[in-house]
Amino acid sequence: MIRTYLVPLLALAGLVFAVVKVVQAAKPPIPAPPVVEPARAPYDAFVAGSGLIEPSTRNIALSTPVGGVVTSVLVFPGQDVRKGDVLFTIETRELEAELAIKQAALSVAQRQLAALRAQPRPE
Repeated sequence: MIRTYLVPLLALAGLVFAVVKVVQAAKPPIPAPPVVEPARAPYDAFVAGSGLIEPSTRNIALSTPVGGVVTSVLVFPGQDVRKGDVLFTIETRELEAELAIKQAALSVAQRQLAALRAQPRPE
């Protein structure tokens, strides 16, 4: 008699267990709160573009030997400028960092050269 009820009871328990697991798997996972706050832009507004500065007399192409973010504009519309006048400044942090790296490499190379020159020559 126990076997008569035991097999259907185990089958029913297995079916209930399977249904519960399917329902639990269908629920979307709760999103975790961010570990850190997302980064914010250092500027309130951005303007990006490329083009020409157009005077009233003729078009003049303007470019720089290096790219970067313009940090300040030193002239205003309608101002007379001459060749060689500084019109704007560009952010130099990347170039300064690269210069520091190159200077450190130069210092290491100079020390290595001095150490090699101090060694006796095989003659």
